[in-house]
Order: sequence, then C-alpha cells, then structure tokens
Amino acid sequence: MQFDSLQAISPIDGRYRGQVEALASYFSEEALIRYRVRVEILYFIALCEELPHLRGILRSEEHTSELQSLRRIS
Repeated sequence: MQFDSLQAISPIDGRYRGQVEALASYFSEEALIRYRVRVEILYFIALCEELPHLRGILRSEEHTSELQSLRRIS
C-alpha cells in the first residue's frame, strides 16, 4: 500500500508498515503537526482571555467557536 511520507513513523514503516500502521495516527509527522495546531489554538484562546490587550481579538463567542472547530479537525 502506498502512503504519504508525512504518515510515516520512522524508516521501519517500509518493511513493518503492517505492524505499526495503527500507531501512525499518534506518532507520525502528520500527527505531530495536527496535535501542535490543536495546542496552539487552545493557547491562543487562553491568551486572548487572560491578556487585556488581546481580549478584543476574539470579539464574540462565534470567533472562539470557529477556532474550536478548527481544533476538532482531524
């Protein structure tokens, strides 16, 4: 089966892809990027709530919910 290099866990994927395929959604480069984006969105929302000069950036609950929906994309 052909797969993208972002989904590879390590060089062992070529030979042992069948045994490690289930781990790709947690340990691949793609997973790292996905979880990093989720953390950055949560961090940005928290900063906007805590820091006075950033409170105006998220003007409504709608803006916050849009960011939350981006976080849920998997």
